[in-house]
Amino acid sequence: EFSFIARIEPGQLFFSLSAFYLIYSAAAFIVSTNKLLKLNTQVHINILIDVTAITLFTLNAGGIDSGWGTLVLAPIAGAALLLPGQTALLFASYGTVGLILQEVYGDFSGLIKDTSYTQSGLLGIALFAIAFLAISLAKRVTESTALAEKRGIDLANLSQLNDHLINRIESGIIVVDEDN
Repeated sequence: EFSFIARIEPGQLFFSLSAFYLIYSAAAFIVSTNKLLKLNTQVHINILIDVTAITLFTLNAGGIDSGWGTLVLAPIAGAALLLPGQTALLFASYGTVGLILQEVYGDFSGLIKDTSYTQSGLLGIALFAIAFLAISLAKRVTESTALAEKRGIDLANLSQLNDHLINRIESGIIVVDEDN
């Protein structure tokens, strides 16, 4: 055990982090409903705080083996869907480094008895995989939206053409079936 690393008591960390997270969530709700910040700024701040909080909760729960680390996947996927690709990869690297550092801190401080660096690394790879998949999905959604808008414009133009033809036609058309 290294004396230069401060020892954090698990119960105190969990209580303090939960209180902070609750207060932050209320503040974030107020900011988002009143549109006090741009959406991108809100997303950046929320992802940073979510990843940091989940990493600290993971440390508090006994490390990566507790399963808490997998919760980092959700904010990374959200970042990849809402932000440009490079930014999402930046958050994936932030999450990976955070998960590995919490294992290192837990190992050196004695807070975590059985550290699992390999599992932290594998979870980091999963963060990047999720980011890449979500970036691909976001790109397809953007392309589909652009195509739908183009089709909407084409449909409006076709409707105008039909209206123009019907207004300019000099003879009429009658359609009847077998029953007149």
